[in-house]
Amino acid sequence: SRASLLTGQHASRTGVGTWIYADTDETDLELSAITLPEVLEQAPHAWTSALAGKWHLVTFTRSSPATHPLAQGFACHAGTLGNPLEAVQGGHVPRSYQNWEKSVDGEVAWETRYLTTDTIDEALGRLDTLQSPWFLLVALNGAHEPVHVPPRSLTTTKVTANSSDKDLYDAMVESVDTEIGRLLDGLGDRRDDTTIVYLSDNGTPAHGQEEGAGGGKGTVYEGGVNVPMIVTGPFVDSPG
Repeated sequence: SRASLLTGQHASRTGVGTWIYADTDETDLELSAITLPEVLEQAPHAWTSALAGKWHLVTFTRSSPATHPLAQGFACHAGTLGNPLEAVQGGHVPRSYQNWEKSVDGEVAWETRYLTTDTIDEALGRLDTLQSPWFLLVALNGAHEPVHVPPRSLTTTKVTANSSDKDLYDAMVESVDTEIGRLLDGLGDRRDDTTIVYLSDNGTPAHGQEEGAGGGKGTVYEGGVNVPMIVTGPFVDSPG
């Protein structure tokens, strides 16, 4: 989904037909692929593109995997190269949303700030440096595994490490909602001329579904392939 969204191509064209395992040499997104930021860069008024958050389009066996987003059209990147438990470097286990490997423009280091909060902080920081016109991709890891207890300041529901995976997943989703609200507030007057597209790359995993909901992530049922998509901005003049 991530490769298709950035290239406008089906998986049979991108060659990325499944999720990418960081420590294998299976196909990742080839540099020959033309991505959205590369197209925007060639527009009559060149756009600047930035990525805050998850990339997950490169295997760590590739030479210099941390520079992969920069070679695909993004002027800057701050976030994870894969999922929170994956790292180019060894050690630092157990890894989590508060012990994860952060890549900043090709340099990797360990980070202990809560991952969802750090991604939104990076996005807000980029807003103050990007020259118009700009494209900012904010790719949040949450609410991807590992399920956990988010910071209490981001949720209204009390959960503990002994709570069910469903309750923990719901709390993680709420923490994402809270931080997205902070990002939207941070846009300020820029909301008036910014088009915002919000969507997920797949449906809800089994441990996050309501009982009897049917197939979700990893299936071809409605819950797996139909995802929320919200568009708002100055060019949207009517609902739907």
